[in-house]
Amino acid sequence: MFAISRDNRMFAFYDKIFKHFLITDSFGNIQQIVSREGKGPGELLKVLAFQFDDEGRLVVFDDRQYMLKIFDLGDGSFKEHIVEHTEYYFSNRYLYSNNGLIYLPVNDVRYGAIYPEKAWKSNLIGVYDYNGLLKNTIGKYDPFVRESNDYLNFPVFNIDFERERLYATHHPEYRIQVFDLNTHNRVAWFGRKTDNFNRSEERIPPFLSREEIMERSIGLSYSTGIYSMSEYLIVHIEKLTERYFQTQNHNDKNHFIAVYDHETFICLGEVELPYIIGNVNDDTFYLIEDDNPDNYSIGIYKLYENH
Repeated sequence: MFAISRDNRMFAFYDKIFKHFLITDSFGNIQQIVSREGKGPGELLKVLAFQFDDEGRLVVFDDRQYMLKIFDLGDGSFKEHIVEHTEYYFSNRYLYSNNGLIYLPVNDVRYGAIYPEKAWKSNLIGVYDYNGLLKNTIGKYDPFVRESNDYLNFPVFNIDFERERLYATHHPEYRIQVFDLNTHNRVAWFGRKTDNFNRSEERIPPFLSREEIMERSIGLSYSTGIYSMSEYLIVHIEKLTERYFQTQNHNDKNHFIAVYDHETFICLGEVELPYIIGNVNDDTFYLIEDDNPDNYSIGIYKLYENH
């Protein structure tokens, strides 16, 4: 929902109306406004994903221009490059960058676009350099995706650069794959279907009307975020409600987290959240309590173990 720099000093919020970024300090005070709508240098049309890199630069993927745009917030400079066109397209809003490499979730157009029932055969993560060139791929889609009744089988992932681990799941999945960031080998595969993770028992194909999709989706759950903390691995689960489809307010969904031990990968339980997760950083939950632009507010929460 928003990005946090690794030193917790900068927050980046994307304004979809004005097509620019608001850069704030940790107290919400606006420090900079970055970019504007347009096709020119440093301008944006449709932001799919963004994140701070290890040097505090804001890395943005503009889906409509199919370009990477890297903003140096210190001196105000920027660089931009067209992303190499390959057999992959980017399939979700997650992006991570470190040490000159950018990680994006991909789908092989030969499977996902032409034969969606074979999407599970696709590679999972594309690794690009800052010039937009594809350098490598990591992992495959979870094979259980083929058993899903939902067409929204996009990857959800997070990278812990200190542990050198990549954690991945999928929207309709509760299982988690773990990959070594250096060898790209899968080192773990686990997951528990918690009490509030409801999967569709009937097919939800993409060609249905919006009303039919909404009707079939009420009560279903989706993994929408995965976060690495010092002791725990967290999966954010959203359960769709009829009220959400009426209001389009994300806080009208039911929100839960599945909590896993970082070392054993044992599921320790499920916790209900009062609001949607905006981000998780440095063992802190940032929950969006009100997303109204006139009264936008973020609550800061900690996870405590009950004894």
